[in-house]
Amino acid sequence: ARLHSGAMIEGNPTCGVDVHCGDTFLERLTFIFEPAWYSYNRKIFDNTAKTYATDYVLGVFMVYGACSVAVSCPPSRLRRLTIALLLLYALSVFSGGAAHQFFVTLEDVNSFQFQLLWSVCVGAVTTAGYFIGAIGKELAVAGPHVKLPTVPQAMACTTPFCIALGMLTGGLIGIASPSCGRVCVYASFVAGAIIGLVIGAGTAAVAPRTCVQAVLAFPSSIWAIFVAILGVMTVSGALSMARPAADIFVAGFAQGFPTLALAGCWTLHVKDSHTFNLSTLDRVLLIFAMLLAAPLIIIYPVFLSYLPQLSLGFVNAFLHCWLTVAWGLQWWMLQRYCQAYRGFSSVKGE
Repeated sequence: ARLHSGAMIEGNPTCGVDVHCGDTFLERLTFIFEPAWYSYNRKIFDNTAKTYATDYVLGVFMVYGACSVAVSCPPSRLRRLTIALLLLYALSVFSGGAAHQFFVTLEDVNSFQFQLLWSVCVGAVTTAGYFIGAIGKELAVAGPHVKLPTVPQAMACTTPFCIALGMLTGGLIGIASPSCGRVCVYASFVAGAIIGLVIGAGTAAVAPRTCVQAVLAFPSSIWAIFVAILGVMTVSGALSMARPAADIFVAGFAQGFPTLALAGCWTLHVKDSHTFNLSTLDRVLLIFAMLLAAPLIIIYPVFLSYLPQLSLGFVNAFLHCWLTVAWGLQWWMLQRYCQAYRGFSSVKGE
């Protein structure tokens, strides 16, 4: 690694300059999450072509996917949601690529222009959560369901909603409290999530059928409220970390709740040849595709802390290749669903 201009770090992203990865495995998994609030005292941000070129290639791939869905699928709300999701993916990597290409100094990354551009990048990831949740709801209501869901099925369907609502409520209380500092706000989100988990799992265990019916009747606009709060946090810097790439993982973690809701509700769906003439493998591959990007939140810090010989550009390029597979599989499976869709929707006006 090379140290330039005081605290600016370039090149190898290892812990060997002035960034300590930690001693235990858990510390090494979480060292990247150091709050910065868009005020960086060192630059750990790659500017090589390995990073921004693969960003741009992935963006073009997603735009092509959106165009493919638009051309090959009949009009439906599911098609519109899928196109919007793929275009948001494209927006996130196009803006991220521009940031990596043009903001090369410590002064650059501390500028308002960088904060604005990086907020677009991270905000596109958080906003995608709405469309994932809305797609899950659209698929969940499109056909018959098991009449007597099991407790595990009810928990899988209900708990993500309750955790998201708990986080939303707890976070709003923390943000609105004048005496609640930065750590307190984070703690309020965690506390809300834990309370939501307990309530969701508990009610699903007591009344699984009622919980499932409530979730299926719940408007997908709850995810719009959820991502709106995340958007405010993104712009304000509450999701900003000293290593900007970590912001994406924070946003992706939040995106996990609507993704789990999609997967949970889809376990309730029975095979229906009238609505979706697709195989069990298609159903499994859809959930696999939606969850495929999740391991990156572990792979990234493991690469940085245990493989110091790898450059940051190489690590970023590897992550982008993984995302190409994950998002490409999402495009392929959602396009298959859009093509097989019979236009049923019980969610009018959304």
